[in-house]
Amino acid sequence: MASHLASSLGLRAVSAAAVGNDYNDLDLLLWAGSGFVTGNAPAELRARFATVAGNDAAGVAEALRRWGGASAAAPPGKPFGV
Repeated sequence: MASHLASSLGLRAVSAAAVGNDYNDLDLLLWAGSGFVTGNAPAELRARFATVAGNDAAGVAEALRRWGGASAAAPPGKPFGV
């Protein structure tokens, strides 16, 4: 699904980021140029991919900041100035 959408938009996998928290996300994590797993993911996935905060602690926002290189854009605990 993600590869089809990216292809239809003219995007390459190397330009994509994915965030997952379990084995059902593995294909997406492997496809994307940058894969992140949340802190509550199984240990095997945390060892294989960059790990961010849990999905209940703004982990997706953290992954987006790290992927975009904008770690200074929002202070910790206040994703994207929210």
